[in-house]
Amino acid sequence: MPLGWRKQLDEAWESLQAPASQPGQEFAAVHWSMAITPPLPADMPPRGIVRVYAYATGFDVAGGLVDGVRVAAPWAEVQHLFGKPQAIALRVLRNMIEPIGIQGVRPVGPEELRSSSDQDPWAGWLRAGTSGRAAAAAHRAYQHWRADNGVIAAALKPELPEFFAWLESMEPD
Repeated sequence: MPLGWRKQLDEAWESLQAPASQPGQEFAAVHWSMAITPPLPADMPPRGIVRVYAYATGFDVAGGLVDGVRVAAPWAEVQHLFGKPQAIALRVLRNMIEPIGIQGVRPVGPEELRSSSDQDPWAGWLRAGTSGRAAAAAHRAYQHWRADNGVIAAALKPELPEFFAWLESMEPD
């Protein structure tokens, strides 16, 4: 699969069905957007497959939910070989947006802003291995990602047990 995996995700996104409203739910008044995870290693230390998941976040257009976003289950998975940017597989997991929870949102702090302003805090670590400065920077970035994206992180934990065990075994910042 060539480097155009993002374009393929965009095309697949266009074909996803929005969830139908049910009594007591206002999904028709939700604006859904595609979101993607950072690269998540399937094994630790990273040596084989690295995955990026596409999922959806939804903002209530009617204003019913103002301090959070709706989060949908992962709908696609892009696989890379460790250390290589080219995708080797794109797998569509479902053809419909399936809400799984609500994630609170909060202002971004200065440390997170510095961490997120790095070009790609995960890339150096994925090239350098699981120790040293790159690993520490990646650990901080993953901790911030997980703190801000707990719903999707919890949904992915069963798929990536070694990665989440590594993340939880290190001291938080």
